[in-house]
Amino acid sequence: MHGLVDIRDTSLENLDFSEAQLDHLRLHGVALRNCLFDGAKCRDWRGWQLSVQDCSFVHADLRDTALGTWGNSYRGVEFRGADLRGTSCRGATFISCDFSDARLDKVEFVGCQLVDTRFAGRLSEVSFVAATDQPEHGSMENIDFTDASLRWVTFRGLPLSTVRLPENREEHIVVRHYPCVVRQALARLEGRYDAETRKLRSRLQADASQLDESRDIGLWHRDELGSNPSEQRYARELLQDVEAACSA
Repeated sequence: MHGLVDIRDTSLENLDFSEAQLDHLRLHGVALRNCLFDGAKCRDWRGWQLSVQDCSFVHADLRDTALGTWGNSYRGVEFRGADLRGTSCRGATFISCDFSDARLDKVEFVGCQLVDTRFAGRLSEVSFVAATDQPEHGSMENIDFTDASLRWVTFRGLPLSTVRLPENREEHIVVRHYPCVVRQALARLEGRYDAETRKLRSRLQADASQLDESRDIGLWHRDELGSNPSEQRYARELLQDVEAACSA
């Protein structure tokens, strides 16, 4: 299929589009059910009132798509190993989806409803934002990050109480009393401008600039807080010590 292809008000079911060339589709009021798009080229898709259920996009190329627009829903969809860089996700619903090992660099999930969904592998500069100024308020419920490596991943306006955090605590630093820890750690670093604390101070200042007072859990990857094992060890010890003080 070549050029812009416009599909409207129909249902596509039990079809196999694996390895197909399907760039530039425009989907208006379309329902996809039990379809395979594994390894397909699906760049520059646009969807409005799109419903996708029990479909597979394993290792598909979904770069520069706008599939996560308001009113679109995905249930039981496999995105394992898919390339989703440049994708727009605003106000969509994802239920029982799997993003394991997907390329999500710099993707923002803004105002999205995420339920019973799994992320695994490396996530870099991914944002999860509640977007309270939008028609739908984003949420996260029973999200699984246990096998994920989170680097510069941000959560704004979203509690992490029902999120399963990464199990690799050698890679990640997790604290309770997040707002207190950020403020007190910065206070302890005041006046220090040495190389050992430069990266840590910069990361905490970025957090402080958009601090979510309702969020209890703080989560960082060690690489965000130090450039070498010595700096990372100092950051971990400082944050854990401040966490203990905030808990007292």
